[in-house]
Amino acid sequence: MLCRPPDPACTARAPGQAGAVFPSALSPASNQRRARRPPEGGGLIATFADQMSGNDFREGDTKGGTIITAMKRFGRRKPPPPTLDQANPKHLYSVGGEVEDTSVSLRVFGDDLDPDEITRLLEARPTAARRKGDVIPDTRYHRIASIGSWMLKTKLGKKTPLPGKIEDLIDKLTADLKVWADINRRFSVDIFCGVFLDEWNRGYELPHALVKKIADRGLRVGFDIYGPTTPGPLRKFEGRRASGHSRQ
Repeated sequence: MLCRPPDPACTARAPGQAGAVFPSALSPASNQRRARRPPEGGGLIATFADQMSGNDFREGDTKGGTIITAMKRFGRRKPPPPTLDQANPKHLYSVGGEVEDTSVSLRVFGDDLDPDEITRLLEARPTAARRKGDVIPDTRYHRIASIGSWMLKTKLGKKTPLPGKIEDLIDKLTADLKVWADINRRFSVDIFCGVFLDEWNRGYELPHALVKKIADRGLRVGFDIYGPTTPGPLRKFEGRRASGHSRQ
């Protein structure tokens, strides 16, 4: 509705019926533009005039739709946006750009997971692996693995964007899709991505060829995103989280 109930002048009917009624106090007709008639089967067309006093509308019916001519507020014209030199530096923000750093790992989890078998099937040695019940290396606590795991982390650094790291990881592993199907059937498999931002707005895209590789292998991709305002005490945790050891 464009009018404001309970205004008695405001009633509504279905489009195409003899008219919805709107307040009709308009600025002089000389300031109005002609409303365009909608095509056959029509719809709702709103056209704006150069001047308007208040929030008034004029209504007229056509076949299959309604034409509304609305008028701009009298004397209100928007200025052009300021140039970069004219803008207040306090109001300038960096938007877009590449993600500053990422960490990418392939992870396999399972109660009956045998790390040696996964190494043989995927044709690559893991960055870390353990069976269920193994003691987890920890300088502070005695911890026992609640699930078997196998993880391979890419060694590429900050200069390589996220898609390149994912592709590098996949290319290091077997290309046999039957092996991937068997591993997915028996275990939980994913690609884990830690994404670290130095600014509030960053982005990336995955090429279709890479998306196809991921889909052909039946892999899920998860993203943990860490912004620039992460509290200091949690920064150590970021490194462990991104390494893929969040499930123990």
